[in-house]
Amino acid sequence: MKKTLFLLAVIALTFSSCILEGPQGPKGDPGRDGASVVSIDDYMVTNYNSRYVWRFNDDVGVYYCELPAPRLTGDVYNNGVVHIYIEMEDNVGNLYQQPLPKILYNLDNNGNQYSENIDFEYTVGKIIMYYTVSDYYYEDWQPGTMNFRVVLMK
Repeated sequence: MKKTLFLLAVIALTFSSCILEGPQGPKGDPGRDGASVVSIDDYMVTNYNSRYVWRFNDDVGVYYCELPAPRLTGDVYNNGVVHIYIEMEDNVGNLYQQPLPKILYNLDNNGNQYSENIDFEYTVGKIIMYYTVSDYYYEDWQPGTMNFRVVLMK
């Protein structure tokens, strides 16, 4: 008897909770257009002999490289988005893109753990890439060649 009453109550609630739709309301204000890609540019930064070279800042112990970004206008800076990806390689040689900032955790030959930090900042017309080794552990450490993809959207 209790099961029958419970089943009838569930059926009654199911059908009574259905509400018929009323008339459509007034049209809303137009929305903003979605983001569109302004540009996609690739940069290769190396230790030497290339267009874009890592430079070392002795004052703060960090490598940096300034990249020109002529399409990073005031409008993109104020109203858009800057995405930067680094091209990485997995342990079997497959390439993939990783969004920045990126922290890589490694062990040196003596089993000491360290991290490599790759990040950036930007302003109108340029992007500055940064590479730092944790605790500034390695005096003579150099970043090596890195490939970056810069995506500007507005």
